[in-house]
Amino acid sequence: MIVASKSNKKKKKLWNVPTVTKFLECCSRWFYESCQSLEIYLICIRFQLSTPGLKSR
Repeated sequence: MIVASKSNKKKKKLWNVPTVTKFLECCSRWFYESCQSLEIYLICIRFQLSTPGLKSR
């Protein structure tokens, strides 16, 4: 049980609220200027397409 809870905490740290917020901030700007990564830009587009609710914000 203890080992399982530790691994869950590690997974949550990868996509906690500040990380997602920073990620979306990069998405909202022109990506090459802010993040300078085409790979992350493509992930961002897929992320936005998979979550239509984000566009209304």
